[in-house]
Amino acid sequence: MAVTSPPKLDARKLRADFPIFKQQIHGKPLAYLDSAVSTHKPRQVLEKLKDFYETSYANVHRGVYTLSERSTAEYEGARQKLAQFVNAPSDREIVFVRGATEGLNLVAYAWGLVNLGPGDVVVVTELEHHSNFVPWQYIAGRTGATLKMIELDDNGELDLSALDSIASEGRVKVVANNLVSNALGTINPIEKLSAWAHEQGAIMVVDGAQAAPHKAVDVQALGCDFFAFSSHKMCGPTSVGALWGRLELLESMEPFNLGGHMIRKVTFEETTWGEVPAKYEAGTQPIAEAVGFGAAVDYVNEVGLESIERHEHELAVYALERLAEVPDIKLYGPPADRRAGIVSFNLGDIHPHDVAQVLDLEGVAIRAGHHCCQPLMQKLGVAATNRASFYRSTRSNSGTTAARYAGVVSDFYREVILDHYKNPRGHGAMDAPDAQAEGMNPLCGDEVTISVALADDGETIDEVKFEGRGCAISQAATSMLTEMVKGRSASDVASLPKEELLEEIGIPLTPIRLKCALLGLGVLKVALHRAKGTPLPAEWAGLASELEIS
Repeated sequence: MAVTSPPKLDARKLRADFPIFKQQIHGKPLAYLDSAVSTHKPRQVLEKLKDFYETSYANVHRGVYTLSERSTAEYEGARQKLAQFVNAPSDREIVFVRGATEGLNLVAYAWGLVNLGPGDVVVVTELEHHSNFVPWQYIAGRTGATLKMIELDDNGELDLSALDSIASEGRVKVVANNLVSNALGTINPIEKLSAWAHEQGAIMVVDGAQAAPHKAVDVQALGCDFFAFSSHKMCGPTSVGALWGRLELLESMEPFNLGGHMIRKVTFEETTWGEVPAKYEAGTQPIAEAVGFGAAVDYVNEVGLESIERHEHELAVYALERLAEVPDIKLYGPPADRRAGIVSFNLGDIHPHDVAQVLDLEGVAIRAGHHCCQPLMQKLGVAATNRASFYRSTRSNSGTTAARYAGVVSDFYREVILDHYKNPRGHGAMDAPDAQAEGMNPLCGDEVTISVALADDGETIDEVKFEGRGCAISQAATSMLTEMVKGRSASDVASLPKEELLEEIGIPLTPIRLKCALLGLGVLKVALHRAKGTPLPAEWAGLASELEIS
């Protein structure tokens, strides 16, 4: 039998389905390379939501009137579509949740709290998104179970040679892993891990949020016990997702949320639970969003998952080749044939937020940060990475643009910022300062401590020193600040307007980057006001709280 390739995807044609691409960003066509965090919505999904609200909305499973019955039919119809989408044996095994995060928490609480205890082992991996790491870490801590991690090899793939060693640590009860890594794009061997988990008598919990939009999923073939995925990552609305679970497990578990709809009978003495899936759907669900989720499934199916997967693979190959040509580039993750459409990289010693800002000026949207994978960042030895992620409407010239301007970033920031970043003025510790404070920007992980020495008059700033680490903007801005304020009066600097520092920085900053730039100034103001015993102005008090200045 001849093997046929999936139809080639026409990204330019599909792009026309998305109204958001009609706009320009900074006068440039929008190149959206952040689909791994969330996707834009096609007109077909938006129109379905509008039509549902205008013609069919009512609460579900409540009324006997026409609108309620119509709404219920749409809601349950979406459940059937999702069951077919992941090849679930029964649509009763699909539970609507607020997103993959809530689905994974549901399993951790409803199954984990009852079934885990001292001597049990919960296995996660270094690739996990916090949504499939933190709940298990927390539940293990509460129950006395041991948390173990499957480590990565140098390619960013799981090292399964350690499984026997992990099994010797105790009774393995849970194995939790993502099918596709949101940070590196690694495609994980869930079938092998499921088989191993079941050999240990454990359940297999899969975070499918990054896989479901991009490749065909068959939960029966994966052999897992739970599979969570989200609507917003596959062209659907936010605030809704789905958890697939084996019916016998869902029936045996305790409920997660309590309230209306999930009950069978309530009396003063006791309450009994409704049948699955109602048992896990307390209160009014995100009804329209679930209907929109169903419409997103229709859209993705119409485009074709095989075509989407092939298109993303071609983009990943192309992007990896072009980025490899950029000087000082560091690429993370496995070869293109073992990864999804995600490419993570760093550019020399330039902080990813600085790279992302310059790319944004060219209309290119990438993700910069730890991607909710801080244990993975620790493994890689970095605070953050840049990440470009592709989907069905991404065109190859978007990868070209990202690669081209990744090279431009170095020149741009070397001229404007990197001199202060690499050769900071006033950097170092100070003995017995007259004023001192420290602060952190949680978004970037920037940290700054500022120490001030006053002259004999107790007013003139004689010397300013700072210590810290972070993005080029935060560290360079603080370096510039130390030069600006030396020799000025403390009272003058305590009331220094932020515009004076921003003018000195001299480059455009987004609202998010403003916090990076103003971290040092905020820390300095707190130090001076504290030393003088004067209150911090209201404008800065709020920012000081956000930036954790003390």
